Amino acid sequence: MRESQHITFEQQDQAIKKQLKVIGKLQKRVKAEQRRKNQLASQLKELKQQQNTKEEINR
Repeated sequence: MRESQHITFEQQDQAIKKQLKVIGKLQKRVKAEQRRKNQLASQLKELKQQQNTKEEINR
């Protein structure tokens, strides 16, 4: 009985480690996507400001 419990604890430990690894990878991906989204948002903001400036000049 004790031997089988020991194996299941090891298996649980391995499963948890795998899950933590996956979580870490997902967190990295989410951070990268957030950075990209922020970059795109600031580019868009910049383009809108440039467009507004051009419209002001053309009036």
